[in-house]
Amino acid sequence: MSFKPRLSPFQTVFFLLGLILLSACGGGSSTAGPKSDQNSIHGLLASFDEVPSPAYTAIGGANTSIETGVASDTAKALKITRTGGEKFAGAWIPVQDVLSNAGPQKVTARVYSPTAGIQVAIKLEHGEGFGTGDILANEVVKVGWQTLTWTIKTFDHTKVYNRFVMLPNLGKLGTGETYYFDNIAITAATQEDIAAFTATPGGNASAAMGSAGPQAMPIELSHDLHDFISAGDAVFASDYIGTLDGNNRHAAWTNASTRGVARKGNIGYFQDALLTAGHPQIVTSTGWVSGRIDGPASVPNFFRVFVFKKPTTTFENSYLGLYVNAPNNGTVNASGFSGIKFKLWGPAEMYQKTYVPQLQMVLSGPQAAGCQTLSGGTELIQDFSANQKFGAGSKYTLSTANFRIHGLCGSDTAQNAVNNVLSQLARVSVKVSGNQFNFQEPLPNDSTQFATGINLGGIAFTQ
Repeated sequence: MSFKPRLSPFQTVFFLLGLILLSACGGGSSTAGPKSDQNSIHGLLASFDEVPSPAYTAIGGANTSIETGVASDTAKALKITRTGGEKFAGAWIPVQDVLSNAGPQKVTARVYSPTAGIQVAIKLEHGEGFGTGDILANEVVKVGWQTLTWTIKTFDHTKVYNRFVMLPNLGKLGTGETYYFDNIAITAATQEDIAAFTATPGGNASAAMGSAGPQAMPIELSHDLHDFISAGDAVFASDYIGTLDGNNRHAAWTNASTRGVARKGNIGYFQDALLTAGHPQIVTSTGWVSGRIDGPASVPNFFRVFVFKKPTTTFENSYLGLYVNAPNNGTVNASGFSGIKFKLWGPAEMYQKTYVPQLQMVLSGPQAAGCQTLSGGTELIQDFSANQKFGAGSKYTLSTANFRIHGLCGSDTAQNAVNNVLSQLARVSVKVSGNQFNFQEPLPNDSTQFATGINLGGIAFTQ
């Protein structure tokens, strides 16, 4: 027998009668009126014992209903069954306006899952597709009933949030699993609740790559949210974090580093002097860091892009790229793996249309005195065709046997350089040479401008 809290008059949730249930894509919105703090919810959102029952709308092909006596719980709960449909299948319910101008908030709910370790996401919206974005539960999901929490970092206090969205096993296709949600509430977040959102980069801006010595690469025990890293893979980088920018996101380059299971390795970009100094044909350049701390269900990556006016041969000898140091700015032993896998994409004009750039993956050993390579260590290079057209869904695997020596440093020789770099790997980079800059596919809003850049996601070693 589960306990249902007694509601005070100020906590009672009122749902509008006559709400039209919409299509499975989750269209439509609540007809709640303008924002009023005095009538905004800061407590229970739904218990599913209300009379009349809350309206609900399926999303992405899920099947939904309100059930009594489910999974050893005699109270009512919202049932979501996922058979096929989309990877974002779930449901949403209309709720009374949520207090959105009182700082970070915490959502709690009792959730039943038949599977452990899945991603359970929620979001609050002020219209279809507009709101907080997907937020993953703070806890590891267990089999059966448990109380999950979600921390909402920021709201737009000018908006009325009145849709609560539930996305069990986000990112995976359903195969008949059934989930339940009950006793959904929202309260002010404590300092402990928001601690994860005040994290700072763990890198050391002054540390040379490889300077911390041997480090262990974490071995993944299960598939990740985006079916990229698999059980048995060694994780070189899986998440990223920068310092806070003007939008209160951890997206600035200063002291940016890896985060997650493989962490505290510096990340950044490099480019030739012409691009650094600027040129009249460079319209703009920008970039940022995007990790799970700000978008838990997103694909972690960092990004660098230039927009050029079309030149003749001005940039033929140019280059740009992104790099990731090994965890803790040390070295890792990747010699026992047959492949390196990574997520990579970039501007749609360069990667998702007819143009197919030929890029280079660069593996570097630790820095050596007097070394003249870009990284400062012995380098191995492999060319690859960036021919996948899936945006953030693109992933590549290169054989570690196909890297060639690009530059020798320290005591490395032609005979031992490949083994030395793989066994003391300090940096992974992706480089775009000037003759591969995109001057074929223009921006859609200006036929005289062209985008060249890279989004670099997770990196792992695999068999």
